[in-house]
Amino acid sequence: MTERVAHGEPLAYVIGHQPFGSLSLEVRTPVLIPRPETEEWVMRLAEQVNGTLSMNGPPFRILDLCTGSGCIALLLADQLRITQRPWRITALDCDSSAIELSNANVRRTSLPVDIVQADMFSDSDMAEFHDYDLVTCNPPYISSKDYLRLPRSILAYESRNALVGQTTNDGLDYYRRLAQLVNDRLLCQSDTRPRLVMEVGAGQSLDVLSLFSTPGQVWYDFAGHDRVVAID
Repeated sequence: MTERVAHGEPLAYVIGHQPFGSLSLEVRTPVLIPRPETEEWVMRLAEQVNGTLSMNGPPFRILDLCTGSGCIALLLADQLRITQRPWRITALDCDSSAIELSNANVRRTSLPVDIVQADMFSDSDMAEFHDYDLVTCNPPYISSKDYLRLPRSILAYESRNALVGQTTNDGLDYYRRLAQLVNDRLLCQSDTRPRLVMEVGAGQSLDVLSLFSTPGQVWYDFAGHDRVVAID
């Protein structure tokens, strides 16, 4: 173990698990290790949903895109257990390693999250996913230029595809696609706010907000960086 850490491998990969809120999740390279900054906003979101969700009505439907280890979907499921309103959470990823790991974490936590392999850039894959009350997404948002400046422990062990946008150099590819999906009925007319919650990189929030016609808010993390864009 000491030798692996000395060679720069992240400790979470060495020990095989990572705390995330009230959960302990399995982690494996190359799927991204859940970050404290993500945990912070997921807990905030869960508190808001629990505080505003009415007891009556159809199941509250949540979709988590780019789920990776499943951390966001699973922590929401854990925190929403106190509500009396029925709910259902579906988590998507296009990467087979992420699907395998997120399914392992569903088994590990015994939480009711449905894991589906799908590419959010594929119209045919996304055709069945619509009319959700809440959508969450922690997409690749690092620019190609900034990626080269990341620590070696990230470059060597965590998936580049999970960190960097697909086609352009600004890290905004996934947000542009999300804006398209929202226009194509990804969200329903829910009374609960926010309806779309996206993690962003520091300094990206205004650019992301500008892609959506619906008003939104910026949430800041414990270090004072813009970390989330929440769309009403």
